[in-house]
Formats: sequence, structure tokens, C-alpha cells
Amino acid sequence: MAVYEHKPTMTYVDEIGDEHRIFPKTKKECVEGMDDIDDHLLDTSNPHKVTAKQVKLTDGTTAEAAIGTALNTANSAASTASQAATAAQKAQESANAALEAVTDLVNTISAVPTQNGTLTFTGSEQSPSWNNYNPETLTLGGVTTGTNAGTYTATFTPKEGYKWSDDTTTAKEVTWTINRATISGIPTQNGSLTYTGEAQTPTWNNYNTAQLTIGGEQSATAAGSHTATFTPTSNYRWSDGTTDAKSVVWTIGRASISATPAQAGSLTYTGQAQSPSWTGYDATKMTLGGDTSGTNAGSYNATFTPTSNYQWSDGSTSARTVGWSIGKAAGSLTLSKSSLTLTDSAKTGTINVTRPGDGAITAESNAPGVASVSVSGTVVTVTGKAAGTAVITVKVAAGSNYNAPANKTANVSVEFPQVFGVRWNKSSSSTALSRLTQSNDPNDFVTVNIGAEPAPAVGNGSGSSPFDSYAPWKDMEEYNIINNAVSHKRGESGFSRTSYDTMVYIPEFWFKIVESGNYRYFYIANKAKDGFTKHPGSGTVSYTHLTLPTKLEV
Repeated sequence: MAVYEHKPTMTYVDEIGDEHRIFPKTKKECVEGMDDIDDHLLDTSNPHKVTAKQVKLTDGTTAEAAIGTALNTANSAASTASQAATAAQKAQESANAALEAVTDLVNTISAVPTQNGTLTFTGSEQSPSWNNYNPETLTLGGVTTGTNAGTYTATFTPKEGYKWSDDTTTAKEVTWTINRATISGIPTQNGSLTYTGEAQTPTWNNYNTAQLTIGGEQSATAAGSHTATFTPTSNYRWSDGTTDAKSVVWTIGRASISATPAQAGSLTYTGQAQSPSWTGYDATKMTLGGDTSGTNAGSYNATFTPTSNYQWSDGSTSARTVGWSIGKAAGSLTLSKSSLTLTDSAKTGTINVTRPGDGAITAESNAPGVASVSVSGTVVTVTGKAAGTAVITVKVAAGSNYNAPANKTANVSVEFPQVFGVRWNKSSSSTALSRLTQSNDPNDFVTVNIGAEPAPAVGNGSGSSPFDSYAPWKDMEEYNIINNAVSHKRGESGFSRTSYDTMVYIPEFWFKIVESGNYRYFYIANKAKDGFTKHPGSGTVSYTHLTLPTKLEV
């Protein structure tokens, strides 16, 4: 506060230690925007009971001293009339001014009381303390206590004999406040919630219903983020001093799906569309996609995506791919023939194969030198190569929709003549013959390859020949001739080469001789063959007046 226009003539220190300046009773002006000038300066009621001894003049002396000096001066002036009159006049003027200031100071209340410090809401009743309040000079009234935060109005009325510095004595209103209490922190969700399908309400940290009013989304069912609001009640405010509602996000977590679905049971190809059943699949928890049905045997991929309220046990929510399958059906195989006979006039034969699906058909011969085999589509062709027997095995591999069935077999009998051959070089002096084989026979008659050499009998030992296994040699028999009749057969009881005449039965065979250049080719067949001639000595034996039993003629 600064007061201009009139300079004070004196200052004084009151009983509570405040220093005051005393102005003459003239108009004074408060500047610098101050409207609460120190009314003490105009308070003539002397509110602090100031004595002249306490009043300090601007030159540092007290009013009491000034009065004493003035009186002394006046007395001194009496001895010197010319000077005394003047000095006495001045001293009297100073004394009068001092007395007038003291008198005015003693009766005037210089300042309206104000709230001392601040009050904050506690929930209990509170009263403010006051600056510039002396209960001996002022009567306190109006609202002097309060509990809730807000503004209150007290009144101060000068007691009898006192006045305000503006010379009024009416009550003055003074506002005082109780501030809102500060909320320590914004509420946060306490713990966590997980989707249950029912409405849920979170619990809160730092939430006191006496301090805050909750609004917004206070409960929810679906998993996700939700927003509640908190507004301070009338006695509270946020730590930043604001009282507006604050939004707080709270969440309901997704429920966990314990396991990824898997195909339940198995499916087998039927030719119709099929869908698998699933373990661990709940349509309310996940969405099924991808390959949900199939017709052909094989592998398929379905997808499972958690719905908005669910997640996988690892916390992820992306689609998972799950394989499922349709198994192949059991295959079957049927052959049109289980046996086949090939002859010299019908060297090939066919077997038709019936099977479901598209499994590859294969066939193999256990004796390709006797009968070879080939496959075209569902037809197996068997080609005779040489006399003998063979087993043809037909196989069907697993196809797109069928498993491989059990193999089937067909027995093949090739009844070709067994043809053996030798060659003689006519230009050679030697009579030695060389064997012919299927690979070196230029006339392509030979059907049997003989590679082994005979083992001749030595002494009484028995020899052997590789031809012993082939007709006509294998069917040659020895018989005893007794009394011009065929009797004992070799190997039977009574047979003797030394006691009886012995003859050899030679079975039928056919032959052919081919001349070519320097070579002559000799061929023997065990059966009739085109171009071959039955040997006249085969199947019979000449013996004087002797007729042999079956197949033996004299």
C-alpha cells in the first residue's frame, strides 16, 4: 500500500508491533489498485490504545518528547518574549497536531479483518482465524463456522466508541473459504476380469464414494475395453485443481480356449461329400473356416478363429489351421481268369482286371522265360515263351481314393514243343556237333537252352546228362524181355540187365533237318510241330515176333 498526496507528520509503533504513520485529518488517496488502505491511519478511536510516548515523529522522536520539547520551548520563550512567542506558537501547533493525531488514532479501526491462512475440507466443522481482528473493538457475526468446502460470509461491526477508517460504524461483510480437499490419485481398475458371459463390474483402486461420483460404463458383459467416469463431489478436487469428470478405461479379458480342436474319429472315402466332427470345438467360442467338407480321400485344412470374447491359451487370437483327413476306402481286385493255357497255335492270352478307382495295375511272371507279361490299361497280356508253367501275379497300387487290394494270381501253362538243336559244320572233318540256344539259333526253333555238360558213366558208376530232365530222354525206359514178352521194368523188382534180354523204349519225338551253307542243323521236338516230322523209330521198337505193351510195337 502506498499513500500519496499528504506526507505523514509522525509514525508510531503499536502494542502488537505494527508501525503506523500519522496523517493530518485531510483527504487521502489509495493508489496502485489498493482498496484496503490502512484504515488505522484515520481511526480516531485509537484501537490499539497508543500513548503519546509510543508515537514516533518523522524525525525519530516520540510525540511525548515532542510535547515536552514544545512545553520547554514555550517556557523558555517566556523568558525571551520575542522569541518565545514564535517558538511557543510553533510548539503549540506541533503539540496540538500530535495530540489530535493520537486522539484520532485511538478511536479509528484502520483495516477490515481478512481470513488468515487457508482452510481445507476435513469433514469436520472449522472456523477461520483473522488478520486485524480485535474482539475488544469489533463484534464478529454472520457465518463464523463451516464444514463443507465453499465460500462463507462473516460480519465485523465496530463496538461503541469505535469506527472504521471511513468514519462508518456499520457492519462490514468479509468472505472466507474452505477449500476442496485434494484427491490423491485417479482411480484405476483393481485386479482383472475375464469374460464369463455374465455382466461384471470392476473394483477400483483410489475410489471413495464420498469423494467421487462414478459414471459411464460401470458394468459390462463383453470382453474388451470399457470407459467409466469419475467426478469429484462438492468437497473434493483433483490434484491438478480441476473438478471435471475424468475418464478411466477398464477391461474384461477374453476367456481362454483350453485346446485347439482336433478331428474326432475318422472318415473313409464314400464318393460323397463328408465333414469331420471335432473335439474341443464350440461354435460360441470360435469360428470354423477353411476346408469344412471334402469328398476325395486326402488331407484338408480347416481354420478356427476365436470369437471376440475368447483367446487361445497362449493369449493369441489369430486363426489356427487344423488338418483333417478322409481315408482311402479298401480296394478290391478281380481277374477274369485264374488260369491260362498257351499252345503253339495260341501263343498269347489276356486277363481282364477289374478294380475300383485309379490304382495302377502291374503284373509280373515268376518264370519270364516260360511266359512273359505286359499290361495295357486294365488288360494283362501273357505271351508264351517256352514250354512250362508260370504264375502271373497281378497287383493294383493304391489310388486316389482306394487302398491297394491283395494281389491276385493266374496260373499259366505253356504247352509249346520243347525244341533242342545242334549244328554240324559240314566242311569240317570232325563229326562234333555244337549246341544251339535260343539266342544263337538262326532258324529260331530252339526253345530250351541247355548249358550243362553230360557226366559220362565210368566203370559200374552211373553217369548223368542235363537232357535227362527233358523229353524224349526223360521218358526212355528199360524193359526185360523174357520168353519174347516184355517183362520187368527198370526200377521194379526182378529187373536185371544180365539175366534177361533188355530193350529200351524210345518215346515219340519229331525232328527237322535244315541245310544252310556249310552247316547242317538238327532239331528234336517232344511234340508235333509245324514243319517237323515224327521220327519213325520213336514210340516203337523192332524185336522179332515181340509185341510190346502200351506205346511199344514190334
